[in-house]
Amino acid sequence: MNKPISAGASQFPPPTSRAQAVCWLNGRIVPPSDARVSVFDHGLLYGDGVFEGIRFYHRRAFRLARHLERLQRSAAAIRLSIPYDADALARAAEQTISAFGKSDGYLRLVVTRGEGRLGIDPASCGRPTVFIIADELALVPPDVRRRGARVIVAATRRIAPDALDPRIKSLNYLGLREIVWVISITLEHRQHACQYLEPQVFLVAQTVCTTLQDADLVVE
Repeated sequence: MNKPISAGASQFPPPTSRAQAVCWLNGRIVPPSDARVSVFDHGLLYGDGVFEGIRFYHRRAFRLARHLERLQRSAAAIRLSIPYDADALARAAEQTISAFGKSDGYLRLVVTRGEGRLGIDPASCGRPTVFIIADELALVPPDVRRRGARVIVAATRRIAPDALDPRIKSLNYLGLREIVWVISITLEHRQHACQYLEPQVFLVAQTVCTTLQDADLVVE
């Protein structure tokens, strides 16, 4: 039985002000405090959308083209038409990084189904919502870096790939939440390891380093 999520003390240092963050929303840079998404957006109501998380270093996005290719594959899998092509999204990412105050950071690129009527029918939605956030992201608390992390096998199983394609980076991460910082390894329906909450996990046996191999179970 899973433990209830509690508001326990975080192992992370106090968060920095969101004033440093930058947001590109539907074609223009806006302060995060002015970034608005409708309460009728199906990305909010039903998790109907896709995303990419992209690191940038020295003001250059890491493997941006590969991320945009994967974003397009995820969107195509749920029949979501992105209103910007790859070149336009690349320029938007560069513009967002340029507006950010630091040379290294993290981009969250999100495409939602857009605003529509209540009910899951995507036909009621108009233009998809697209936004990019630039900010810092620390996935591993400093004390965990020093002393190491516990590893657990999550009690909740990953949905089978014939029910929901795990290669789609959708807006639903409920199965990967963990308040107490550990490395959580998720199993699929055959009890094979299939996914980790970041950071990536590698197994080293003698001189061989391996990670997940089954293309049906992991995000490409």
